[in-house]
Amino acid sequence: MRFLVYEQDPLVRIDIIETLKDAFCGVIHMIEDLRDLARFDEQQAAPSVVILSVSGQDALGGNSETLSFAERAGLVIICDDIPAENGNRSAAQFVPRPFNSTTLVSAVRNALSSQQ
Repeated sequence: MRFLVYEQDPLVRIDIIETLKDAFCGVIHMIEDLRDLARFDEQQAAPSVVILSVSGQDALGGNSETLSFAERAGLVIICDDIPAENGNRSAAQFVPRPFNSTTLVSAVRNALSSQQ
């Protein structure tokens, strides 16, 4: 299993990595910028789940190609405000901030099961 994680805060990033390591077997890749997600897709095997931690809905607004790739892989979005359901993001699992390990693991499992 492969995970791709975007989180700017180093402490939160460590929490996400440790949670994934404790709950799942697999490889965890970190990206520094949302634009790196598309480049990762071109250079690496597709991840099982993409976890994006963003500060607001606007951070995802201009990245439809990024979201399209991430949804094919299974998508978990950690954000301040969970948006209302819409067709473009229905496959995404949303985790409200602040989050805990249980909530994150549950969302990742849901993202994995939605792929099958």
